[in-house]
Amino acid sequence: MIAPLRSAMPQDMMPQTPPVRFVLFTLALAFCINVLPWSGIMLRLRPDFLLLVLLYWGMREPRMVGQLLAFLCGLVMDVADSAILGQHAFVYALAMYAAFSLRLRVLRFPLPEQALHILVILLVGSAITVVLNLIVDATFPGYIYFISGVIGALLWPTLVWLIELPEAIAAKSEVT
Repeated sequence: MIAPLRSAMPQDMMPQTPPVRFVLFTLALAFCINVLPWSGIMLRLRPDFLLLVLLYWGMREPRMVGQLLAFLCGLVMDVADSAILGQHAFVYALAMYAAFSLRLRVLRFPLPEQALHILVILLVGSAITVVLNLIVDATFPGYIYFISGVIGALLWPTLVWLIELPEAIAAKSEVT
């Protein structure tokens, strides 16, 4: 029987699983940024930070952050945004499914190419949100609504850097 790749790696080269409290902290921080009192054009340009952080953890730690957590976070965002109940939950669960399906492919690319994959996931999520709103007789928000997905994809490398910064600092302090 062939041993799994992770067990064949030396212990010091294996990627460390982040503490659950750190994952929950990043999700809570992203939620807090989402519910800041954005208004006007900034509200339309604001990317969905909670979805971005969920996508990050869903690709990096799929056993820790899954579709159920994404669905629950979506329900919380539905209540916070006073949106159609289940709208964010549905989009977050579909986005997490896409992240699971593409994770092995996406993680092989450098961050700018990862951002292109994230762009597609965010734009499809925005399109689904618009369609769900149109079904309940809301008006079309305009094409500016999709710019938030582009901004989210542009923020992807910075988000990855910020989330991985504590681990890099800890690794650097262990070396010295």
